[in-house]
Amino acid sequence: MGKLGRTLKVIEEASTQLAGAMKNVEIRFNPFHSQARSAKAFLKYVSSAPMRLSNPQLEVKVDILEGQDPPEIRIDYMDGTSQTVDPVGVDVGYLTDLVLRKSRLLSKDNPSPFL
Repeated sequence: MGKLGRTLKVIEEASTQLAGAMKNVEIRFNPFHSQARSAKAFLKYVSSAPMRLSNPQLEVKVDILEGQDPPEIRIDYMDGTSQTVDPVGVDVGYLTDLVLRKSRLLSKDNPSPFL
């Protein structure tokens, strides 16, 4: 397996782990707000076919704001905990990394709190 194949496999495994950890995702943003880019990218990511196939029970709720309120992402995890993320000024890679770290903590395969 080449380097690209290994990379794609890691991405697929990470997507499966991410999707399995999340129960609900609520994304609030004004699509015309200058700082909504990461919120829109995260919405695209959690709505993608691989994520939906990995966790068909994942509920994604979008709340379109009319004013200039900043965007916000709220994630409810399978263990009952929640996380509210401010996506302003960060890229979607940072957002997915936060969720991936939480999903690893919830994973039975890797219960290490040092991730």
